Amino acid sequence: MGSPLSLPNRRDLRLPLRGVSRQWAALPGAVALGACLGGGATLAVSGATGVVIALWWVGTGLAVAALVWGARTALAGARVQARESLVAQARAESLAVELEALRSDAKDATLARGRFLASLSHELRTPLTAITGYVELLLDRPEVSSDELVRDLGHVRTAAGHLNCVIGDVVELARIEAGRLELVVEPVSVEPLLGRLADTARPVASRQENLLEVTAHALPHHVVADEARLRQVLLHLVANAARFTDHGTITVTATGTPEGVQFMVTDTGQGIPSDKLAAVFQPFEQLDPTTNRRSGRTGMGLAISRQLLAMMGTELRVASEVGVGTTFSFTLPTGPS
Repeated sequence: MGSPLSLPNRRDLRLPLRGVSRQWAALPGAVALGACLGGGATLAVSGATGVVIALWWVGTGLAVAALVWGARTALAGARVQARESLVAQARAESLAVELEALRSDAKDATLARGRFLASLSHELRTPLTAITGYVELLLDRPEVSSDELVRDLGHVRTAAGHLNCVIGDVVELARIEAGRLELVVEPVSVEPLLGRLADTARPVASRQENLLEVTAHALPHHVVADEARLRQVLLHLVANAARFTDHGTITVTATGTPEGVQFMVTDTGQGIPSDKLAAVFQPFEQLDPTTNRRSGRTGMGLAISRQLLAMMGTELRVASEVGVGTTFSFTLPTGPS
């Protein structure tokens, strides 16, 4: 018969667990037991039965310790996740409020700028109209026959016309950005449009002794667009090509494709460096200020053209090689016959 379990003397079998850190409590063995007992208990048993009971007790204690520690860890993790979720939600709500405030401020600023530019346009165009009218009257008077005087009056008329174009470009760009420009999108016959474009654009292209060519290939009957704005875009592109091309060729091509009609305006001018291609669509961007001063433009034509085409559901693209030339292109969908 085995010896009874007795604990007369704590010196019989002693398992010191003092000094066991709680951070090791997740490990098996006596360390977990030490965590369960608070790290400061001492177990004393004697005899074989006592050893068995002690081992069973230790195993049970380890299991309980693992369950307790797991529950505590899961609870702590859940609390951390909940706290992080609340913080993230509060941050997202704060950012949404700030974004809405910024959007509202930007919208108000755009509207205010549009109103200011409209008022400025009226205030500037009124005296410009008077100046241009007086110049025309003076040029029609028979006593104004001096070549020098006629030349000077011609310069005044040209400067007034240039300033009027600048005002128009600024106001139109502001209207587009403010969403106040409405398009009349309808089926547009392509071939008559190209014919009228050739008549209007040829004097523009020939200012730098350039040749203008307008060609068409496999055209459908119509494209879906705002005819006036489409013609404006093509004129902008031809004028831009003429500014950077001397004694060269400017070609306007319209080609039928499965997607619609692809319009291309190609020149044999100086070309654009690859690192500056994206900048050509920025308002007031002047890759060559000397050329723009010579031509009397402000660099808004391409920005206006790109936004007008975006309103028609397409994109203005550019490809260029320095010393070879530049091509601007876009595609419009076809309409019914």
